[in-house]
Order: sequence, then structure tokens, then C-alpha cells
Amino acid sequence: MRIFQAVHLLLTDGLPPAVQTGEFLPVNGHPAPSAQFQDAPYATNYTITLTSKLITSIHSPIMRLKYDIYLNNFGTTALNQMAVEIWDGTVWHLLKNYDNSTGADIPWTSEDIDVSAYANIDFKIRFRAYGEDSSYIDWWNIDNILVYGLLPPGPDPCLLGYNLYLNTQLETNTTDTSYLIPPGHVQYVQPIMLVYWRSTHLGIQEHPVMTLFPNSSVLRLH
Repeated sequence: MRIFQAVHLLLTDGLPPAVQTGEFLPVNGHPAPSAQFQDAPYATNYTITLTSKLITSIHSPIMRLKYDIYLNNFGTTALNQMAVEIWDGTVWHLLKNYDNSTGADIPWTSEDIDVSAYANIDFKIRFRAYGEDSSYIDWWNIDNILVYGLLPPGPDPCLLGYNLYLNTQLETNTTDTSYLIPPGHVQYVQPIMLVYWRSTHLGIQEHPVMTLFPNSSVLRLH
């Protein structure tokens, strides 16, 4: 899921469409174009944000945020920073923060951050440039912003296990796809009713009632 479909759709939180201090501009990138926060016109005690539209929850067991970041620095007399944040509907949470305190440039760096805690809600992502005096950097670049979902490793990553009931009584919980009912638990003189639940990352799902007949004590679950 690409957060920003095109550079001209990037938001600058209230700034009119003209070059101003702190505006994120569509310029060179990794590869071009990218969003760039420039030093000029110079500003002090500033905060400027690049904010996504509301992103619908993807309900993935693993969700990650990926982006590339670059800093062309000028000096260290004033501290300038870039925060990467996620909004949960109420509060902005800090995911990662960068600054110019070392005096060195930050070369193009690809980040891949786990944001699975927010996979089941609608959310926003923002990049917030802020600092004491923008004249002590040249520019920040943000590029290739992506939110994506993954399945955990394993033969059946969505399936956590089965709760197996015989005649409304819990028989067992198993992660296997077959189960041998102990002989003493089944009487072969009449059918018995069986219900099982699959527990997945989306919750517990009930399956239709099954009827077991004599000589069917080995269950195949799916």
C-alpha cells in the first residue's frame, strides 16, 4: 500500500501551494522524485509535517512501514530533526527520530519498521521536520514510502489451532490437522455431534456441526 500515490498529492498541513519555509517539495530522490524539506527561506523554532491521508486497517498479522531518508547537513550550531510518527486516531506515536547533531550527512538509508500494533485500526503516517534554525541543514529527503502486510512463517501461518467439542463438551485443543478420539470417549451405538473452532489471527471461527458415525474416530480438520 503506497501512502502517497504521487508527489503532487503530498500534504503540507495548511501551507498554500507556494515555496515556503519547510514545504516538502517534489525534487530529486532515490530515485527521483522524492519529498524534500529545504532550509530556505530560513525559519526558527519550526515544525512542518508531511502527513498521509487516513489509511484503512489491513488486518495483517505483521504490518511494516518502509521508507528511504536522506539528510544533507550544514552545521551543528542549531539542532534540526526529523520525526517519523503514526496516528492511532487519538495520539501521534513516535516511530523513529533523526537529527543533525553529529554534523555529518545521513546518506540514503532504507528503513523498515514494525507497526503491527496498528494493523487493526485506521491510521495515518507523518514525517515531521522540526528544529531550532533551519539554516543549519541544507535539506531532508523522504522517498519510497510504503505500508505492507506479511504473514508469519510456518506451514499454515493464519491458523493457530483447533478447539474440538464432542456433544458440547471440550474434548481437546490441538494444532494438528488430525485427531484420534480415545476409544473411551466415543460410543459406537449412536451418532455424536461435533463442533470445532479454528483460532486464527482474525479471531475464532466456528465450523458447521459434523456428525460422527461408528468407525469414524479419526478426525481430519481443515
